[in-house]
Amino acid sequence: RARYDKGQFSEPIMYRNLFMDYLRVPKGKGSRAYYEWLDNSCVAVSRMSQFAALVTELASKLACAVPSAKADPALQKLAELKRTHQLPQHEIDRLFTQDYDRLKCALVGAFQPSFVQGEINTQNKNKGKFMNCGFDPMKTCLLQQIKPPEMADVNNLWQFASTLGPTKDVKLNDTGKIAFIECGDDEQVEVPHSD
Repeated sequence: RARYDKGQFSEPIMYRNLFMDYLRVPKGKGSRAYYEWLDNSCVAVSRMSQFAALVTELASKLACAVPSAKADPALQKLAELKRTHQLPQHEIDRLFTQDYDRLKCALVGAFQPSFVQGEINTQNKNKGKFMNCGFDPMKTCLLQQIKPPEMADVNNLWQFASTLGPTKDVKLNDTGKIAFIECGDDEQVEVPHSD
């Protein structure tokens, strides 16, 4: 997982990068390179076949569900991929963005109903933690069971949280197993010009 997430601490990005690498491997019948790649990537043949089939299925369904996206060349290419396709690196680069900030924004948007919206419940089992952390409880996110271990560092958490939104402060509890992230003011963040 760490090899493919490129330091982004994101499972969806890891899967995308794994798929990009999969596309460049020769997969002809009995291909030794393909089986070596599977072994080196710690991926089962059946799991990768399912994953590749799911990508083409999702691309096809998205094209049907969003008529304006149907003409997108990258979406068409993904929908037409066969499991045995091998693509040159320049074609893979055209299919997938390398802008991780933009990709993270798209992921947050995709998971938005469960990730961003909701109500703040100050009566839940973590009430004491929120109320005693020293941050504004109505603007604080609580992270428990922090993985990977490298993220249990204030600087790493601050950098990660800042890519998601304005961040006022970050701190860990005494054990280093719980993090508190206080959200900053949206008005202090300038949105970069979109390309």
